[in-house]
Amino acid sequence: MIWEKMVGHRDQMRRFGRMLERNKLPSTFLFVGPEGIGKRLFAEGLAEFLLCPNRDLANLAPCGRCPSCQQVQSLNHPDLLIVQKPDDKNVLPIELFVGDREHRSQTGMCREIRVKPKEGSRKFAIIDDADYLNTESANVLLKTLEEPPPGAVIVLIGTSPQRQLPTILSRSQLVPFSPLTSNELWELLKRDSEFESTAPLEELAKAAAGSIKVAKLLSDPKVYDFRSVWLEQLGTCDPGQNDFAAEIVKFSGAGNKEGAEKRETLYFIADQGLIFYRQLLNRLTGNQVEGDENLMNAVNSAAESWSQSPAKIAHAIERLTDFQSHIEMNANAQNAVEPLLVDLRRIATGRDLLVLRI
Repeated sequence: MIWEKMVGHRDQMRRFGRMLERNKLPSTFLFVGPEGIGKRLFAEGLAEFLLCPNRDLANLAPCGRCPSCQQVQSLNHPDLLIVQKPDDKNVLPIELFVGDREHRSQTGMCREIRVKPKEGSRKFAIIDDADYLNTESANVLLKTLEEPPPGAVIVLIGTSPQRQLPTILSRSQLVPFSPLTSNELWELLKRDSEFESTAPLEELAKAAAGSIKVAKLLSDPKVYDFRSVWLEQLGTCDPGQNDFAAEIVKFSGAGNKEGAEKRETLYFIADQGLIFYRQLLNRLTGNQVEGDENLMNAVNSAAESWSQSPAKIAHAIERLTDFQSHIEMNANAQNAVEPLLVDLRRIATGRDLLVLRI
């Protein structure tokens, strides 16, 4: 049973339980939250439950043993549709929804979800990487969201409402997911017999900010060490000193990484910056600071020299988010990183930004 693999997200389980008890299950959901916290696994578990002919409604439990459950568990159920961004693409291409030009509207998710279910009473679609829907793909999906087939359920998975197109956001039931606690993540890491790390699992769980994906990245000693240095730089409130922009560019391109891997590395570096500034805001406003020892030390160091209003931290968060958006659009790393670090220093010192939009 897929639910048995999941840790946390009990509030979301209860929310779906209430919907089903009232027989009021919307057709479209948008799951949002950080990457690597179990949103996709939750969607697969929901699919297993809804497609199971022997499900236990009171406990929101599929039987886990029937052919339908086994097919969902292997992601081979004929009524389960999964759409995700190809590794070599920056967007979810329109072809995934309506087929290529030669077969327009003859293949793709939007057609398949309207075909009569083969084994049950409904179709279930998971659209992963919804952050990467472009206007073209969203427009062809829109008709399906406006007029879904009877009983069909569509789950879009993204990181935040702000990254969704308004047409998608307005037609979806928003379901926020929070990061796992360090204890929950530690439990997941202990369960994974294939997971290896030179860092202690407890410390790694604290460093990963509730994301199994980040924990796996940090299990690489080179990534773990670079994060430590990056946090030290941020803790000085002048992260660009000692030509650190060049170090970031070098690290993101280490080993002649492919374009998608470079973007993922830069995105990870920016994410660590976002975590740092959010915890710095907590520190400056008297709220609890959470994280591993490296993060705590960097936050305490920055708090001692931070001379601006805590509200200015919102500018740093916005600047890092803007950087991530440009990296997704294949911005040149050298041209993007240097202005970012200059702007983070200017925010800390109260000067006007050199570049807010690169």
